[in-house]
Amino acid sequence: MHPASFSFHFPKLFPSRTRRELKELMIATTIVDFGAATIMLFEPIFLWSLGYGLESILLFWVMVYGLYLVLMPCGAKFAAQYGNEPGIFVGTIFLVVYLASLYLIQFVPHMIFIAPFIYALQKAFYWPAFNADFAENVGRKAEGRLVSELQIFISIVSVLGPVIGSGIVKIFGFGWFFAVMGLIMILSNWVTLRTREKNTPRSYAYFYAFKRIFSHERRRELFAYLGFGEELIMLGVWPVFLFVVVKDIFSTGALASIAMFVTVVLLYIVGQMTDARNKVSVMRFGVIVQAFSWIARMFVVTSFHAFLADSFGRFAKSVAYVPLMAITYDNAKNHTIMHTMMFFETALALGKFAAALLGLLILGLFPHTTSGFQIIFGLAGAMTLLYALLRREQSVQS
Repeated sequence: MHPASFSFHFPKLFPSRTRRELKELMIATTIVDFGAATIMLFEPIFLWSLGYGLESILLFWVMVYGLYLVLMPCGAKFAAQYGNEPGIFVGTIFLVVYLASLYLIQFVPHMIFIAPFIYALQKAFYWPAFNADFAENVGRKAEGRLVSELQIFISIVSVLGPVIGSGIVKIFGFGWFFAVMGLIMILSNWVTLRTREKNTPRSYAYFYAFKRIFSHERRRELFAYLGFGEELIMLGVWPVFLFVVVKDIFSTGALASIAMFVTVVLLYIVGQMTDARNKVSVMRFGVIVQAFSWIARMFVVTSFHAFLADSFGRFAKSVAYVPLMAITYDNAKNHTIMHTMMFFETALALGKFAAALLGLLILGLFPHTTSGFQIIFGLAGAMTLLYALLRREQSVQS
């Protein structure tokens, strides 16, 4: 569907003043996230089903984000030289290759060491380019609305993703599941590549991101973005816990889909609140609610408890995430956009790397599965509170 046609059917979500490039990016990202939301749910479950324990799964993420930190400046350098959309395209291709390598682990066990490298390459090319593209196209006064619009459409397709994905896995197996998801990823690039991006090649120094991340002036932002370590636990540990509690892959997917559906209607309201009110205040309220949601997860023992905790947690995450990203995109306009988004991605990767390492330490000290899960959820709640450190810049800086 043409972006203009899409906007016509949903005028409130895609107002006419939204730039065509941004509409295309949002539609393409929605298609990608139909697959990505499904993949992220079944990624750790797939490894668990092959006999890898929680320690091995966390070690997998340690490798992914350790390599991501090293490779990320290469992806940013590529986007600066050739454009954001080519970076997104290359990242999508690497995602398809990653899915193939992940599936092959069951036949070639050594692929467990190769797959993280390919996944890190995907992240290095895709995320700096995507975030820079979004920040360049978003309007100064509408960051919250546009971030929430993107989250709404991602959530709508995410409602369908897990239940469809679990159905494919249950009927046809993981092979067909990874093949279908890979095809969706490739097709997503059609929307953005049909319009040629205007790009002026820019220079980007490899070590600049690491120099800037540890600067004294950016320490508060660094700690705020380290809070994204909780997202690693949400995507890498929580799905395994859901599967352990629910005990059926289709029921796990259906539960996740219903929980996502509960949050969709509220997301648009959050976006309007973010633009109309103080972004920092909305974000900090969301942070407190989200931290409490992780405490609630510590007491889950039944499928119904899991549904309530997942629904509450996803809504709380949205309340915090929409204004947080709106502030980030807003602040990016006070600096070189790619440098700002690289700072964000580097700090995020450090937070997830640290969360995986701390999770391994917790499992070493508390080897019993249930207590290990509970303490890791407590860690996620503590890391969530770091988001509250982020603040909106008031003046343009160099």
